[in-house]
Amino acid sequence: ARCESGLRVAVCGAGPAGLAAAHALLSARPGGQKAAAAQVDVFERRTELAPALGGGIQLNGGAAILSRLGLLDDAGVAACLLPCERVLSRLATRDSITAVDVDVPAAMARWPAAQELALDGGGGEALAFCAMRAPLQRALAEVLPEGARLRLGEGVVAAREEVCGKTGAPRAMLTLDDGREIGPYDLVVGADGIGSAVRQAVAPQEARAEPSGIRVVLGVTPVGGDSARQPRERREMHQWFGDRAYGL
Repeated sequence: ARCESGLRVAVCGAGPAGLAAAHALLSARPGGQKAAAAQVDVFERRTELAPALGGGIQLNGGAAILSRLGLLDDAGVAACLLPCERVLSRLATRDSITAVDVDVPAAMARWPAAQELALDGGGGEALAFCAMRAPLQRALAEVLPEGARLRLGEGVVAAREEVCGKTGAPRAMLTLDDGREIGPYDLVVGADGIGSAVRQAVAPQEARAEPSGIRVVLGVTPVGGDSARQPRERREMHQWFGDRAYGL
């Protein structure tokens, strides 16, 4: 299955993680080396990149990966990212007690293990951002490099390994939700969420995720215009903890 110039790879899941993996696999490596993959198929069970799917995400170490891939220089990706400079946590009581107050760039600088990943260039600007999942997903999809194919409406429900009869090398075959089997692939990346079919194929002995009974209600307010948040607060994450409740 291997292409002459690199691996043939399947990425299961077209969320931000799966799309970033596709960018990484098709990007030239340090020292002028060729990209690890020659072809990357990104499978997504939904028929479109849904505009209102998912909530906000926080990118710390992940932002450094986007930086190394040159994606922070893309205007579309950069427009999705809001710098996160402070995390303020309170207990939701009458006195609104402050539990945690974190200066994010300072915390990154103090933690040696995080400096290389979380600080640009190992000692520059702190790469800590908040983003809405859907706009970031669309921005990463719009600039997929040559060699990547986004396969919407094709969900992966199973994966299996087989041995190539000619070379004896292991390779992977995927089963799609319409019953088709597709492949072979040299590598399969599982970015298909909490009910991952790839994870089940690799570690079938592990228990599947089960509902916890916790419900999440998501609401989003714009940061500009008539936003109730003051300008100085727009680079901060405020969270409140109460009796069986949490707000961000």
